[in-house]
Amino acid sequence: MKRCPSSFFFSLLIFAFSVPPLTLFSTAKGEAQTTSASIPLPYEFIASPNFNERPKTKTVNCVVVHATVIPTLEQTVEHFLKVETQVSAHFVVGRDGRVVQMVPVEKRGWHAGVSRWMGEGDLNNTSVGIEMVNLNDGKDPFPTEQLGAVAGIIRFLRGYYEILDSRIVSHEDIAVPHGRKTDPLGFDFSALKRLARMPSGALPPLSSASQTGEEIAFPDVSPKPKFPTGLESLETLPAGTLLPYAFQASPNFNERPMETPVRQIVIHATAASTTSSTVTWFLMEESQVSAHFVVGKDGRVVQMVSLEKRAWHAGPSAWGWATNLNHSSIGIEMVNLNDGKDPYPEAQVQATAALVRFLRQRYTIGEENIVTHEQIALPFGRKDDPKGFDMARLMTLSRPQ
Repeated sequence: MKRCPSSFFFSLLIFAFSVPPLTLFSTAKGEAQTTSASIPLPYEFIASPNFNERPKTKTVNCVVVHATVIPTLEQTVEHFLKVETQVSAHFVVGRDGRVVQMVPVEKRGWHAGVSRWMGEGDLNNTSVGIEMVNLNDGKDPFPTEQLGAVAGIIRFLRGYYEILDSRIVSHEDIAVPHGRKTDPLGFDFSALKRLARMPSGALPPLSSASQTGEEIAFPDVSPKPKFPTGLESLETLPAGTLLPYAFQASPNFNERPMETPVRQIVIHATAASTTSSTVTWFLMEESQVSAHFVVGKDGRVVQMVSLEKRAWHAGPSAWGWATNLNHSSIGIEMVNLNDGKDPYPEAQVQATAALVRFLRQRYTIGEENIVTHEQIALPFGRKDDPKGFDMARLMTLSRPQ
C-alpha cells in the first residue's frame, strides 16, 4: 500500500516542485489502472480549523465527492473557516476549476458525517473529501473546468494512495441512514472516473458527456509541480496567521546547469505597486523575466518558477566566485515601488523571512549568501533594489529555528 509522506506543504511538496513520478498499481478486476498524478491550477491553501488526526491504523483509500449547496467558492471557504460549523473538506473546487485546499490530506477532514461504504464505517477516517461548488438542485450544471479539476486531484491522490474506482463515491452513496444526503445531484461519476484514470497530459474531448453531442474541451492538467497537502514548517508566523500561497507558472525559466546547486537567495523589489501586476508581467513570455517567488504587501506568496529550475531574475551578476547568479540562486521579489519611501509592511517582512528560513534549511545557505539585487548586479550600480529594506532584520528573522 502506498503511503503519503507525513508532512507535505512547505516542508516537502511545495518546495519539491518536480513533476510527480509515474506510478502504476494494480486495481480490482474490471477497474482500470492509474498512471499519473497531476494538479489542476490555480491552487491555494487556506487552512480550516476543523480537522483532527486520522487513526494510526487507517490510511486513505476513498474519495468522497460533495456538492456545497452554497453558491460560491468564497462563501464555502468562509463557512469551513468557522470553528462553530464543525465541518470541512480537504478540497473545494470552484465552477471555474479553481482549487482551494483547506485540510492537509494526511489529516482527517470533517465532511462525511455518519457514513458507511463497503462494510467500513466513519469514512472521515479513510477518505479525502472534495466539495464542488454547486446548488445541488439537479439543475445547476457542473462545468467542464470543475470536472477536470476534480479528476486532476484524484489522479494526484492516486500517486500516493490506492484508490479504486469503486471507492470514488458520492456523499449520497455513503450517508447513513440512506437518503440523508443527495449530493452531488446530477453529477456524472462515469465521466469523472474515466478522466481520473487517464495519464498525465491535456484531457481529451469528452463528447459522450455532452448533452448536446458537441465535443467538450477540458482544461490542460498536464504535469505540474506537486501540490501541497498542508502547512508545516511555515505554518505559524509570529502574528499567528497562515502564509497565503498560490502557484502561477511563468513560462520564463530554463534548466539549471547540471551539478549546479542552489547557493544564494537574491532579494528584489518589484518597482511595481501590486502583486497582480507583477504576476501578470512574469506570466508574459515577451517580458523575458521571472522570479521563483513574489511576496505581496499583505504577506501573500505566489510561486512562479519551480525551485529546481532557473528563473530569470538576476541578469548580469556576480557574488564571490559565482557569476550569472540565475544558475545558482533563488529569486524573491517583494512588491514595492523601490523609491525608498514605499514601506515594507510587517506581513510582507514576516512572509519573506519565513520563505528564506525554509530555503536556508533546505539548501544550507549561510547569511553571507542572502543578498540583494543591488549587491550582485553587474556593472555595480545597475540595480538598487530593494531600496530601504532592512536586510539585517531579515537575517535575524530567517535564522533556522
